[in-house]
Amino acid sequence: IAQLKASMIEPNGQTFASLVSIKSGVRVQAWQRTTPVHFTRDAAMDVFNSTQVYDWGVPEGQSGPPILGTFAQIIRPSMLDVFNASNLVTYCDQPTGVPNFNLIWPYTNIHFYNLYKPGASPLEFHIWLIGFEYLNGQPRLYSMEQVLWSP
Repeated sequence: IAQLKASMIEPNGQTFASLVSIKSGVRVQAWQRTTPVHFTRDAAMDVFNSTQVYDWGVPEGQSGPPILGTFAQIIRPSMLDVFNASNLVTYCDQPTGVPNFNLIWPYTNIHFYNLYKPGASPLEFHIWLIGFEYLNGQPRLYSMEQVLWSP
């Protein structure tokens, strides 16, 4: 998690890619219950500099056209919001504060960190679920899913 945070703060594709599963790549969801964008380890090297625009879907509970943008435009600022929060709480394999966890976490046998940023009220939370698979005993980034309260 510390390496992931460092790769976001200093937008470092090499560090980010070194965390990504060589077997599965990483699935990134800008909003819960949307189709993930998949990055191989090679593609992850360039996520902070790439001009590739992705369809991140529509946040749950909202309507309108899908949110389009690069990884650096959509994912990085959101992750920094959570990582830089003074009140960030990190849970390992605990869905504390995650509403409808069983509906939004489809991965079996994937361990996860719950990066939970509480808000001023119980409904103003901001969460990133960071999934890891273990390859040769080493954790590798498997998935990243943002969970926000939706009206």
